[in-house]
Amino acid sequence: MPSDEGTIVSFDLLSQIKSILKNNPKGMSVTDISHKLKMNRNSVAKYLDILSISGQVEMRTFGPAKVYFLSQRVPLGAMLNHTSEFILVLDSGLRVIQINDRFLVFLKEDRDYYLGKTLEETVIPIVSEQIIMDKIQETFTKKEVMLEVQYTQEDGDLFFRVKLISTVFDDGTPGVTIILEEITSQKRAEIALKESEQRFREMVEVSPYPISIIDPHGTYLFINSKFTEVFGYTRDEITSGRDWFSAAYPDETYRKQVIHAWITDIEQAGERPISPRLFQVTTRSGEVKEVIFRTVRLSDQNHYITYEDISERRRVEEALAEQKRVDEVVFTSVQRTREIAERSLDLLFGLDPEGKITQVSPSFERITSYSLEEVRGRMISDLIQEAEIPLSNEFFRLMHAGEEIEGIELHLIKKDGSVIPMMINLVPKMSGTTIVGIQGKLLWV
Repeated sequence: MPSDEGTIVSFDLLSQIKSILKNNPKGMSVTDISHKLKMNRNSVAKYLDILSISGQVEMRTFGPAKVYFLSQRVPLGAMLNHTSEFILVLDSGLRVIQINDRFLVFLKEDRDYYLGKTLEETVIPIVSEQIIMDKIQETFTKKEVMLEVQYTQEDGDLFFRVKLISTVFDDGTPGVTIILEEITSQKRAEIALKESEQRFREMVEVSPYPISIIDPHGTYLFINSKFTEVFGYTRDEITSGRDWFSAAYPDETYRKQVIHAWITDIEQAGERPISPRLFQVTTRSGEVKEVIFRTVRLSDQNHYITYEDISERRRVEEALAEQKRVDEVVFTSVQRTREIAERSLDLLFGLDPEGKITQVSPSFERITSYSLEEVRGRMISDLIQEAEIPLSNEFFRLMHAGEEIEGIELHLIKKDGSVIPMMINLVPKMSGTTIVGIQGKLLWV
């Protein structure tokens, strides 16, 4: 056996020290062990350092004293084969020292195929990837290295979290333990989540409505481009509910009403859907818009809000309501005029701005023998004597100037060709300075 003072490590002394510590479970100091072995303290300390580095003994400090205990070790082979991870142990020459059963099942090879071979002599799927080979060399200078890798095979990609641990064997030589944890399900879930989030963002970005997502504390997590397009405010300007309320509701009294309504709706809704609300929103340019707020509480308690700008619709609705009111007034007026015309012996008719007949009274049809269908669209000048046509043209010139024609005698030609002397009155219907129609009356002379 080599001298205990020599530079060569004695495995026999290492075994003796472990045996002494095993028989003294309460621990021993360097001095205690040196007395047992009859060796000097420096030599014992050197061997204890070797055993400590290799993980075979533990050192605890009690005041100024250092006490050594035998490590409670689990047999490596048993540990390797009772784990769900793939485990590979390499020595400093990258030679396979251990490989667990689960990894062998995945590789579909026997243990003897790999044991004793270097990574240059045999290709081990996943481990022989260049990115891991580079990290193995790095592990010798670091205690631990971690990374994630993707492994492609025929029936789909697999994902692994790889942990490379610097290892010291019983004889003090270095090595590397590689632990492969399959995280395929987790990674696929992450990928699916990212794809779902991407689809969601694409969906809300192409939405025709402004959209925002707000957390329970009022922080704006997201606004789409339509939000900025409609209201003018950017994500940098609207980061919180305080920012939004101050900008969108500059009038303090109205702002308080909106905030009160918002809080009340959320509190009263509970787990039920939150009712839509109509508020007036002031845009960045100062324009006031009528906006319907539709709020949905998501499973993570964030609020998904859709804003529907109905300003134009309200203007159209108001315009249609006004048009309906005017139509009703006009209809009533026309009805009254028609009733008067039906009772009158005077011949009443309507013309467009060019002088074409648009309507005639029953008395007109009865006296001239023309029905409305026969004269509608014809020029009124077609029904008067040819010599009087220039006079009718002058009538239209005066009416386009806004004047009325009253008490001018003309001769009306009936359907059978006979002529009736009549007195004509013409009144232009104006819209501003534009003539939109003519009301005419023929009176008996």
